[in-house]
Amino acid sequence: MSHEPLHSFDLWADDIAQGDPQRLLLALGRIMRFLDEKQQGADQLYPSLVPEALLVNDGNEVDIVPFEKSEVKKEAYFLFYRAPELTDDAATTPQGQVYAIAAIAYRAFAGQPPTLSKRRLWSWQPDLALSIPGHLELSKIILGALSTDPTKRPQNLRELHAALFQAFKPLAVAKYPKVEKRFPVNLTVGKDVSFPVAKLISLADGWQVKWRGLEPLGITIDTAANVLVCAPTVSGEHRIEVELSHPDRPNHPLITEVSLVTINPDPDSLWKYIEPDPEALFKKSNTACERLNTPFARVFSASQRGRSHAHEGSFREDDYRVSFHEESGWHLLVAADGAGSAKLSRLGSQLACETSQAVLRNWLEEGATKLDEAIPSLVNEGDVGKIKQQLYHWLVTAAHSSLNAIKETAAEMDPPRPPKDFHTTLLICAAKKVEAGWVLVSFTVGDGGVGIRQGDGTPIAFCEPDSGEFSGQTVFLTVNNVFNDPVKNMSRLHAAFVKDLSAVVLMTDGITDPRFPTEASLKDKSCWDAFWSEVSDAAKFEEEGAEERLLKWLSFKSPGNHDDRTVVFLLPAGGKAE
Repeated sequence: MSHEPLHSFDLWADDIAQGDPQRLLLALGRIMRFLDEKQQGADQLYPSLVPEALLVNDGNEVDIVPFEKSEVKKEAYFLFYRAPELTDDAATTPQGQVYAIAAIAYRAFAGQPPTLSKRRLWSWQPDLALSIPGHLELSKIILGALSTDPTKRPQNLRELHAALFQAFKPLAVAKYPKVEKRFPVNLTVGKDVSFPVAKLISLADGWQVKWRGLEPLGITIDTAANVLVCAPTVSGEHRIEVELSHPDRPNHPLITEVSLVTINPDPDSLWKYIEPDPEALFKKSNTACERLNTPFARVFSASQRGRSHAHEGSFREDDYRVSFHEESGWHLLVAADGAGSAKLSRLGSQLACETSQAVLRNWLEEGATKLDEAIPSLVNEGDVGKIKQQLYHWLVTAAHSSLNAIKETAAEMDPPRPPKDFHTTLLICAAKKVEAGWVLVSFTVGDGGVGIRQGDGTPIAFCEPDSGEFSGQTVFLTVNNVFNDPVKNMSRLHAAFVKDLSAVVLMTDGITDPRFPTEASLKDKSCWDAFWSEVSDAAKFEEEGAEERLLKWLSFKSPGNHDDRTVVFLLPAGGKAE
């Protein structure tokens, strides 16, 4: 199928052009689509557009003959189609192409070009008139595209194309697709999401879509499911172009819509990791972990500085100490959470753990026998009264001694510091293997939690909520008069006999807040099942290096929970962690 000049269709003859404007618009539509694709693909603008240089055939194939190779005399002809703002040697512009196409259309319908002289007398332009019978709107569009002011013309061929085709009713599109100006969801780097294409664009009447700008953002189209699959990689405000075309209307303009998409940065990337001042007093490592093996149990401990402290370059405020008193057979587990608002809470938690451990061990040198005498009542009768009397002297004394150690340290500083600068919670738990099972005791001040998991998965909350005067406020070991109420002190004591023990767990609030968010959670088997599954899968307690893996697990992500995290696990020896 051979190419022929556009004018060989006799579109310039008055009887044909005025009698069949649709034929002219379809031919010009092919030309404009061709020029637009060249400009979009290679940023190529054709400098010389005249009818004799435009080649088209009935198979929708288009070509442009270079002006210098055409049989056209430049001075006598070329200037008829050149925009008035362009000098003879100036490079053309998108608005210049709009003028050239409009001038060709004007010649077809009016029988002459818009300029009749070799020298362009632009004073004639305002007097141009065009009246295509039955198509007044189409005439106005062509005249508007011939404005001597380029800013008043359609700014590119797509705009001209759309205007011409909509003005000519037989070729107008009844229903265009609708593209949302903004993505229906805000995206976040690192967070995958999918949603139907229909939420972004409403396609109608067979329109097809070509997307630009998706892949660099990590967005793809699942054509089978017709969904946008978003795995964002670049944060910021971005433009996505939606190019619309219709296979049954090859001469209609390509429509380009723009949709804005907001991609939020990965929250993790906003967190800083700043090392604490190495010259500061009472410095503490950012992490700690250890494993303690005894004849009866394995104890795994891990503590990690929270994101909030790492972001500010402050120290880890949590602490812990674990030991085994061989003579008595008691496992001694202690954890503490220094208040982030207290200037020396890292020292407060350290003193609380060290002092309580020392007192617990020293007391056992003489008090272990008294505990042993009280154990049978607990084991055989479930009576906690007798053993609680001994626990008051043992555990409460250890906690109170920790408070005294903090007060003494504070008073000895130069200048002296108030005890509130050392605010800390304290979790004390002791466990002893007896013939029939395990004897477990605890004393706690403040938030966090102590829990027991039995062999069948049933949990025992081994502490009580210890709230302050206001909602959300916690009690600290260093709060005034915290030990003045014997009844309250007794309520903080817990004792239990467990025949089939799976685990004993001490946790600061960096763990209880995200994993046991309500007071009832420590008693909820479903919460414990989920927690146990998560931790045991991560730590693999039966394998070497479990303490390191437990420490790594403490880095789990939880929105809004960025405090220090400390956990201590006691698992019976020889028992598989299931």
